[in-house]
Amino acid sequence: MRVGIDARTLEREDNLRGVGVIVWHMIRHLRAAGVHLVLFFNHPPDGRLTSSADRQVVLGSLPGKQDRAEATTLLRPIRDLIWEQFLLPGALRRERLDLYHAPANRGIPLIGQGRFVATIHDVIPLVTPYFFDRRTNPPIITGALRVVAWVALAVVTWKSLRIITDSESSRRDIARLFPWVRGKMTVIYAGADPRYQRVEDASVVRRVLARYALPARFLIFVGGLGQRKNIAGLLRAYAHLVRALPTAPALVVVGRHNTLYNPLQQMARSLRVADRVHFPGFVPTEDMPALLSAADLLVYPSFYEGFGLPVLEAMACGCPVVCSHASALPEVGGDAVHYCDPTSQEDIADKIRQVLVDGALRAQLVEKGLRRAGEFSMDRMAAEVLGVYREVLGSADGVASAGSRRPI
Repeated sequence: MRVGIDARTLEREDNLRGVGVIVWHMIRHLRAAGVHLVLFFNHPPDGRLTSSADRQVVLGSLPGKQDRAEATTLLRPIRDLIWEQFLLPGALRRERLDLYHAPANRGIPLIGQGRFVATIHDVIPLVTPYFFDRRTNPPIITGALRVVAWVALAVVTWKSLRIITDSESSRRDIARLFPWVRGKMTVIYAGADPRYQRVEDASVVRRVLARYALPARFLIFVGGLGQRKNIAGLLRAYAHLVRALPTAPALVVVGRHNTLYNPLQQMARSLRVADRVHFPGFVPTEDMPALLSAADLLVYPSFYEGFGLPVLEAMACGCPVVCSHASALPEVGGDAVHYCDPTSQEDIADKIRQVLVDGALRAQLVEKGLRRAGEFSMDRMAAEVLGVYREVLGSADGVASAGSRRPI
């Protein structure tokens, strides 16, 4: 089986959060299963994230990389449009693939026949007001970006023989926006990276904390600094918590710095908690298990998630979780997390306080979280993706829809 994959998320190591880490594990497991992979890039990838066993095709080296902050301007959509609709079709014909998979929400060419599979992790640009930065984009640009996002997803949903998504929550949102996909969607849950396990060696934990100049006790948030992550609400909740519980641990916000970093720092200063809030920036995977093992708890008050990988990773490390009861998060957390209302800073603060002061509740969350994390697996995810490939290649409907039995 010769499968092409849009691997642009592997162009830089700090994309290995969320979608990036899911794509990386999927590729690793497909390779181990004997699938002949052809990976397509905009720029030469980070060599630590790829294998010489795979064929790598770099198309055009257009300016810019897969930067999340850039996604909220017109630069990335224009670059992606050129890559996907003008450079990719010819490359797909030359490579003569059995199937092409776009695993990161977009990347399917409108022109050309072939067997296409896509993964749509979420439809965040279309269902939340938080994706596009209105401070840097005038309303007309924000509107244009939303239209571009809808068109890109419409192409993906129309051309793909099968749509994979991460949760029932995302499946419902996709079907509501693009009704024609209802008969061809499959929900495949991700898992935590096997490296996410509780770190028992205190010397390892101390070294990692020293590397980022972090205190011995802290609450932790892990993710992007985008508005939908509700970090502003978290800072307000933390200030409320400190007033109610002066002995509360510090707050550590892990995530690559972007245009919201300075405003968040300023907010921490205005709330008079800046001396207790740490922004270490991006932290590589090898250090994250130690941070999660050391943390008193993970706080994840996001407004919207297609899955919520940090919640799963924290549970796998024995870190209790307080997270919002929104979108896909209950599918991940089950009964193993302490839920909060993301719109209420008082409720976020109170749920954090409850876990900090109630040892029995904390122990229960740790035990249930470890058990819950064991129900998800990257191995199973990749095996189910491979099953989708085989169904598409073996299905008479799939072959007919592709136009012929010839490779792309």
